[in-house]
Amino acid sequence: MKKKPVLIIVGALVFYLGALFVYKQLQPSGIVATRENLGTRFITFPDKILITETQIPQLKAIDDKYASKIIELREIQRNIITPKQLAARAAEVEKLKKANVERGPEVTKAIEKAMGLTAEQKEKQAKTQAELRALQDQMQKEILNVLTEAQKNALRGR
Repeated sequence: MKKKPVLIIVGALVFYLGALFVYKQLQPSGIVATRENLGTRFITFPDKILITETQIPQLKAIDDKYASKIIELREIQRNIITPKQLAARAAEVEKLKKANVERGPEVTKAIEKAMGLTAEQKEKQAKTQAELRALQDQMQKEILNVLTEAQKNALRGR
């Protein structure tokens, strides 16, 4: 009679360990691609994208390749706008948030109006923004070349 409860416990334990093994086998393997895990300044992915150990140095090399130019362009953008204009921008953004208006062309227009950018500043901003966008597009192409099809599909939400 005493063997029956032991057999039930052993059977349940075997079933649990088998289910756990199957679960672990079905889980994708890899590392969550945070900046800390990658050691990058600009490359990061959503938590659902897991990367492999071999992809880390490839992604780090891409980040290193573009980092100095991205930093340079962002610094140029920061220097185009005066501290007074930055303060006006921050105040307008806060005002729009309180009015629950966060995105769209009307927000951009309101912020630009509040900042009072000159034509020269607008031209410089547009030029550096275009350079930055082109650089980020190149970087993104290189990153996609490192990723597997499954990772690319996960990024696209498929």
